[in-house]
Amino acid sequence: MRKVNDSWKVFTSMEEHNEVSWNALISGFTENGLYAKAFDSFLEMIEKGFTPNKFTFVSVLKAIGKLHDVSKGKHVHKCIIESDMESDVFVGTGLIDMYSKCGDISDARSVFDTYFIACSLNMPWNAMLSGYIQCNCIQEALELYLRMCESNIKSDVYTYCSVFTAIATMKSLRLVRQVHGIVKKSGYESYDNDNDTDTDNDTVSLSVRNAIGDAYSKCGSLEDVKKVFDKVKERDVVSWTILMSCYSRCLQWEEALVIFSEMRKDGFTPNQFTFSNALVACASLCFLEYGRQLHGLIWKTGWNTDNCIESGLIDMYAKCGSINDAKIVFESVNNHDVVTWTSIISSYAQHGDVVNALEMFKKMKDNGFEPNSITMLCVLFACSHGGRVEEGLYYFKTMKEIYNLVPQMEHYSCVVDMLGRVGRINDAYVFIKKMDVEPNVMVWENLLGACRVYGNIELGEIAAKKIISINPHDSSPYVLLSNAYVQRGSFMEGIGVRNVMKERGVKKEAGCSWICVRGRVHKFYAKDEEHEEKDELYFVLDVLKEKLRDMGYIPDLRYVLESDY
Repeated sequence: MRKVNDSWKVFTSMEEHNEVSWNALISGFTENGLYAKAFDSFLEMIEKGFTPNKFTFVSVLKAIGKLHDVSKGKHVHKCIIESDMESDVFVGTGLIDMYSKCGDISDARSVFDTYFIACSLNMPWNAMLSGYIQCNCIQEALELYLRMCESNIKSDVYTYCSVFTAIATMKSLRLVRQVHGIVKKSGYESYDNDNDTDTDNDTVSLSVRNAIGDAYSKCGSLEDVKKVFDKVKERDVVSWTILMSCYSRCLQWEEALVIFSEMRKDGFTPNQFTFSNALVACASLCFLEYGRQLHGLIWKTGWNTDNCIESGLIDMYAKCGSINDAKIVFESVNNHDVVTWTSIISSYAQHGDVVNALEMFKKMKDNGFEPNSITMLCVLFACSHGGRVEEGLYYFKTMKEIYNLVPQMEHYSCVVDMLGRVGRINDAYVFIKKMDVEPNVMVWENLLGACRVYGNIELGEIAAKKIISINPHDSSPYVLLSNAYVQRGSFMEGIGVRNVMKERGVKKEAGCSWICVRGRVHKFYAKDEEHEEKDELYFVLDVLKEKLRDMGYIPDLRYVLESDY
């Protein structure tokens, strides 16, 4: 910033200015984040009789894109038309990029179609491609890339990174593999053992490889991510983070933490995305001590003030059972946003503290923050687990009427769960039939679970059939419906459901629990015989069972059929 001030002093001390000095000033403001000053200087330059050139326009368009002010952009566009520079490839690319960043994708496409649809250079094509992705027009982005290929426009690192970002959003593994094949043929995926000594090209190749890995990761293909990762010798923190996030996405959280440790051993400093993935893994495994160690490392590396990290810490402490630590982190946040408020609301909701959850929601609104869809889901969850049905229904209603939020499947599912928990099963079924979207498995499973608890076989059968029609290999509807029959005393019907389950080859997934001792995760399954200390473990388990009997504990055998499967 001091260099910008020095530059300004030099500029103001000059007796005469020209286009070059004005351009240097505008460019300096833009490159140092002083975007409003860059635009004001552009206006002053014109006011004093100087004619902008393509370098002026490129700099000021970049500044306006950062300001997201389309009205300023249209003013500059008018000046570009008057200067007859709209067809210049650099200026035109700047216009497309500016309009895209301002959210005006139609004007961006208008510039592209008018001047660059037949352009053989890839700059405007890349800008349009990136613009579509910024505006979440994924289908249009892929159609443009296809036209780019048909027109023999050369793809480069920016093209491929944009395309893989689009495919990752679609989660289309088939498309990732197809474009990956194109990249291999183009040479942009050269590896470190290809004897390529060009440092710049190494950087380009790494960017493309990371984009490929990220696309595979978001499609859930751990095997493909590992293949891409293993071929790369000169990795960066992004490469490691992509691999780690894929393990997390595949619910292999312990392995994700192993990757985190290996990355640090290789001398890489985690960034905010790496830490976020590590916190999610700790939260999922309930590794409180490991989470506290991570918290200390986050402090040392200076990421403790990042809002996403703060939210991750709140969530991690809550899921590890330490609501007090979650509260301490929340209270230490200097600049709260919707994410941190949502995290603390979620924390109280997870712990069944509906009073504090709703109190924090009220404080959030009082502080001027509008809830998003995730906030509302946490509020509904709190109401569901706290038995606050009428409040929950009110909050669901306000999503559209007050906050202009469209309920997603998770919100509908939460309302069904909320009604089912208090035995209002018929109301839950009526609610499902009135849903604006087709209910998914999660919605029907919540209804079926409530039917099992309250013995409503009729609606339970309807829910079970719906789940099986959507996912025929899901064991939960068979087990829940069987248990509902058994609870009602209809043992033969319960056995019949289990027999159907056997005939269709549907297997119930074994229950699993785990514990971390001295940094090592120990997993246990029902009737597990794999653990190396199983004899000692079963001895202690027998002792505990004996003590429970002595205390008068009577096991619940209502669902004894489950032991047969």
